[in-house]
Amino acid sequence: MGPRQGGGRALAPRNRRRGIPDALRRLTRLRGPLRQRPIRRRSRPTRPIQQRQDRPLDRPDLEPPSQRCGRHLGAQPDLTLHKLPVSWRLPASAAPLVERAFYPFTRFIAGTGPEDRRATLLPTLAPDPVDRVLERAAQTGWGYLQLPARHTLRTDRELADTLADAAERLLSRGFRTYCDQAPAPEGRRLTPARIAIGVAHNDQAEAVRSHLVPELDGITVDTANRLQSREFDVTLVWHPLSGRVDASAFHLETGRLCVLLSRHRHACIVLARAGIPDLLDRHPTTQPVYLDVPPKFPDGWRAHQLVMEHLERPDHRVPA
Repeated sequence: MGPRQGGGRALAPRNRRRGIPDALRRLTRLRGPLRQRPIRRRSRPTRPIQQRQDRPLDRPDLEPPSQRCGRHLGAQPDLTLHKLPVSWRLPASAAPLVERAFYPFTRFIAGTGPEDRRATLLPTLAPDPVDRVLERAAQTGWGYLQLPARHTLRTDRELADTLADAAERLLSRGFRTYCDQAPAPEGRRLTPARIAIGVAHNDQAEAVRSHLVPELDGITVDTANRLQSREFDVTLVWHPLSGRVDASAFHLETGRLCVLLSRHRHACIVLARAGIPDLLDRHPTTQPVYLDVPPKFPDGWRAHQLVMEHLERPDHRVPA
């Protein structure tokens, strides 16, 4: 008589298979949950890029715009160049400095004369440094309010507050402009929409906006990149090198400073902490010079030196 189906020998393999998950569950209870080890991926070794030192980079996307423009002009010598020798935005007081510092290879002049544009202010009984720098700007077209030398954060609270105070003082003292757009004797009283405060960083713009009073609603506070191609009657400028311990390539860039100093029709007032010329002397230019490549664009270090030399004249500078 054969063995019955369902006996012990026939069921033993099935019981062993069924017992394996039970053993794993018991082991899990004793040793905790099973964890998968993280996979460590081996990083690829990197090699430094060998850059040719005899001429600019071969990749156009890595070149500054000025060098890229120079390469295109050099590759197309027969290209017709159209020069714009007259600036109708800048007054006669600003065009010589902007031309000398930022356009040494492209000469231009102002389209208006010294008597074609002028500005006036209402008198005040007890003028402080802010009042005096506004008066210098109304008389000469330039003003430089020099705060005490100090290394500060990028968002210098004192400088931001002084910029807001100067903008408010322009309105309270009745700054009035006379030009071809608003001829004498009426002229045009300055409004917040005709004032701009230019900075280098977005957080600096936010710091200035936090100090503005409601009467300044409508004033433009923005970076040089966003002020490009715009025009105002008066501009207040936060100097890019104010309070810094170094002079990086970003803050020495000529285009940024040129935009900040060339948006005005009547007056530009620069605010900064003392010590910028010494800072420039401690950080000389590091722009490479290439053989057989004639310079076509100004050097940022040289442009800053020329601007500071102009602003520190006695008829522009007012110590705070």
